[in-house]
Amino acid sequence: MLLTTLKGVDKVGTGNWRNAMKNFAKKVQRFLVSEDGPTAVEYAVMLALIVIVCLTAIRSVGTNAAATFTGVAGQLTSS
Repeated sequence: MLLTTLKGVDKVGTGNWRNAMKNFAKKVQRFLVSEDGPTAVEYAVMLALIVIVCLTAIRSVGTNAAATFTGVAGQLTSS
């Protein structure tokens, strides 16, 4: 699977494999040094917080709706 992601690797020879791994390591190093990595992590944290807030709000609305429907059902059966 890794072989298909690395460009320029036609066969698994020692020289080709080493060059491919060096290129891959350089790309990883450039990604870690650049600002893209921390920015992606920040966006992931913000997305997680937004999801938590949305789920909490939906749960609260659902609980209130259930209580309302229960109250209405109780009034309809007592009438």
